[in-house]
Amino acid sequence: MASTILFALFLLSVLTFYPPSITAQVTDGSGNIATNRGIFYITPPKFGLGGGIQRIKTGNETSRFSVVQSRFETDLGLPLRIASPYLVTFIPIGSPVFISFVDDPVGANPLEWTAVKVLSEGTFVKVGYPNSFEGYFIIEAASSANT
Repeated sequence: MASTILFALFLLSVLTFYPPSITAQVTDGSGNIATNRGIFYITPPKFGLGGGIQRIKTGNETSRFSVVQSRFETDLGLPLRIASPYLVTFIPIGSPVFISFVDDPVGANPLEWTAVKVLSEGTFVKVGYPNSFEGYFIIEAASSANT
């Protein structure tokens, strides 16, 4: 009886502290494992779909709040830091991540990405914008049909 209870507790601890979902790792475009808190450029998987991620002013914004994709295929965009809150060396697929620009060449503006509901237009990704949602982003695995 005691061995059955110990075995059940062992299984519960393994599934709780090391869930299978954190064993799958995010990889970069070259197939290398993406390191937690590493610096990356996010670009489309195929040439002809635009360039990397940048930060610009849109509409009547007073600062470069908007996170957008460059229209120019040769533009790598700005370097980004992707960080998992888990104490692991890699980024688990499907886990929460925080994304931020590495630096701000213009000044000491906030760098972390946030989601913001913009009137009837929908939800956008912004940096340092008031009234943003609390939360994180999730990197999901793409099927080979999407790349």
